[in-house]
Parts: sequence; C-alpha cells; structure tokens
Amino acid sequence: MDTHPDDDALSEVVGFLLLLAVLVIAISMYQVYSVPAEGRENEIQHMNLVKDHFTDYKITLDSLWINDQAGTTVSTSFDLGSEGSYTKGGGFTMPVLRPVGSSGSISTVGRRETFTISSSSPSSTESLNYTMGAVEFRSGNNYWIDQTYYYQMGGVFLAQEGGSTVRVSPPLSLSYDGNGVVSVDLTLITLSGYQEISGTGPVRIDTYYLEAVPKKSHDLQFLTLSVDAKDEQAAEMWARVFKNAAERGGLPEGRYNISHTENSASIEVNDNGNGNGNGGLRFTLTRAEYDLSIQNVATGMV
Repeated sequence: MDTHPDDDALSEVVGFLLLLAVLVIAISMYQVYSVPAEGRENEIQHMNLVKDHFTDYKITLDSLWINDQAGTTVSTSFDLGSEGSYTKGGGFTMPVLRPVGSSGSISTVGRRETFTISSSSPSSTESLNYTMGAVEFRSGNNYWIDQTYYYQMGGVFLAQEGGSTVRVSPPLSLSYDGNGVVSVDLTLITLSGYQEISGTGPVRIDTYYLEAVPKKSHDLQFLTLSVDAKDEQAAEMWARVFKNAAERGGLPEGRYNISHTENSASIEVNDNGNGNGNGGLRFTLTRAEYDLSIQNVATGMV
C-alpha cells in the first residue's frame, strides 16, 4: 500500500499546529513583557502629569491671595485615568495586546487634618484650630505603584508606599536677623466643600476664593505651630517641613524645638527669654479661604 499521500497530509497538519504554537507563544510573550512595560510607562506619564497639574493648581491659588483677588473663581481639570494622558495609535489593535487603562479618584477636604496655632504674649494666651482641607488624587494603577498627590496648606505633597514627601513647600517662612529677632511668616490656607469622584475620565475642580482675611502681626513670647496628621508618615513629613524652614531661615539652636509623635508634628519658637514680647519673636499671619466643588467633564465627538 502506498502511504505517501497520508504522510503528506499529516505533515501539513503538524506544520500548521507548529505555526499556531509559535504564534500563541509570541502573543503570550508580548502580553507578559511588552504590555506591562507599556502600561507602566503610560501610568508613570500620567502620574507626572498629575504632579504638574497640582503644581499649576498651587501657583494659581497663590496668585489669588498674593494679588488680593477675593471673589474670583478658577477652574482646573484633571484626568483620573491614564487613558486620557497619552495619544493612542491609529489602526486596528487587538484589546489583549493593549494595557488596561488605570483609574483614579479625586476628593476635596477628605483628609480632615488640623493645623493649630498656639501663642503667648505678656497680655494673652491663644490657641486656634483650623481644618486645613485638601485636594487629593488617589491613583488606581494596574502596573505602577499607587500614589496619592494632594494640595494642602499651600503645598503639594506625595504619599506612597514607603513614606510621604514634599513636592512643593507650603508658604511658611522662618528667618533670623542676626540681632536676636526671629520672624515667622505663615499663610494659612483652608479649603471647604466636601466632594469625591472616582472613575477614568476627566473632572473639573472649581475653586472660589472667599473674602480675604487681613494680615496680622504680633510680638510674642512663644509660638507653637502643630499639625494633627492622618498617619505617622504625614506627621514625619510635617516635622521635616518645620525643620527645613528653620534651617533655611538660619535660626540659632535654642530658639526653636521640633517634635513629632505618631500622628502629630510641631515646632515651638521662643523670644530668647526676653519675657516681654518686645520684638524678639515676630509672627505675621495671612489667611486665605477657598470653597471647592468638583464635577465630571463630559467629552465626546460633536
């Protein structure tokens, strides 16, 4: 019996199966290595854009209180997911060969952390508590580490696995004139109006600058600035904020003390034992209050 025709048919089937196996292996390798790499790149790019948006947001809000523009509303847009942060290629693309887009959530005044100013002078002792509020973005990344950026007290901060750090410092200035006088200048920025939106698309934050509170200066004996933080990482970060401000201003040792516990951080500044508040410690306070609202931004083709 002649078996050659059967052998030829068998070889064609085996060859087809081998080609199919090679194709499946190639697609699997692409999914395992290339898709996650592309997804990480997209999410890193998106988080960098979020950081830039927060920096621009801080500059915009600063310009309102610096130029005394009470009653002004500004709008800022954020993309919650990575799908909106990069340009997709045209043509046909199989869904399994593309990374899954990330998501995110943005909230206003969700951290509920407080800032306390305690002061004493020959005539009075005072302690004031303020809920700082925050504009906070929390990522829902699929390939990159999750990060939380937030604007609070005029600064931009980043929280992620391993700790919290300052991206842009809040408006706190300490200085020493070399003749025994320490000056503390603080702009206290508070935010109100709680909302939260989660998803993948763009959102808009409308920020309304309320009536400005006049700047006030005081000669004090002692001044304590403290933050009741959300967690230990945030407390340690605020302790670094206070320490960096004191070191930049050249304050002598003994004129200030910084401490922090599990959920709080503080700096205490004194008038060097003058005891009469005659100018050894000068505190200037500026207040800026904002009201916030957020909403989805519908997009599409007209």
